[in-house]
Amino acid sequence: MKRKTNRFWLERNLERFHRGEASLFLDPFMFHQIKKALKNRKYQVWEPFAESDYKIIYTSTFPEISCFSVECAQEMTHPMLMGSLYALNMDSGYIGDIVVGDACYFFVMSSLKDYMKQNLTMVGSFPIKLVEVDIDVLKSYERSYEHLEILVPSLRLDVILSKIAHTSRRMIKDKLLDEEVTLNYEMMKNGAVELKEKDVFSMRRCGKFRFIEVKGTTKKGNLVLVIHKF
Repeated sequence: MKRKTNRFWLERNLERFHRGEASLFLDPFMFHQIKKALKNRKYQVWEPFAESDYKIIYTSTFPEISCFSVECAQEMTHPMLMGSLYALNMDSGYIGDIVVGDACYFFVMSSLKDYMKQNLTMVGSFPIKLVEVDIDVLKSYERSYEHLEILVPSLRLDVILSKIAHTSRRMIKDKLLDEEVTLNYEMMKNGAVELKEKDVFSMRRCGKFRFIEVKGTTKKGNLVLVIHKF
């Protein structure tokens, strides 16, 4: 999101909160912005599973959320399901996490559930069946990560992103200036900042990552980093 869109989303969800309503689904960046804006005010957080991509903030009234399992005779991928959902031209804040594996699930605000039942009948060119299930169906779900090990000369953010994305630091600088990079869910323009263990960082069209540890040092002095890709 660009800054103007971020401000709109922040104001929109804060207005909902002040009216005593639950927020819409908040991505990690917006979730942290809302938390900062609320400061010491009391609120609760709902998430479908630990480290979910989308969360909801509310006060006393529990948000109205629906979860659907997607049954399909063909193997489904996350981009396929996500593309079919967003092709319905709904406000993205009404769509939560999408989980594709042995079983496929997605979350929506309950105000859209009837619309979903009527309109989401295909994923790609494959017919599907939607089955509404309990919203706690994924409470014990654990995300899987791609384990990366990279060699870098330093812990600078731009150096690490350049290595992961297989691109130049000049290109990373452009992405920083275009607000396409976050560190711990804050927009970053300074590529010289050094990462610390457990830092979460992302770059648009590249992915989201967590810096786990420095595993060792090579004879030439390069650092061996362990990175998890979400």
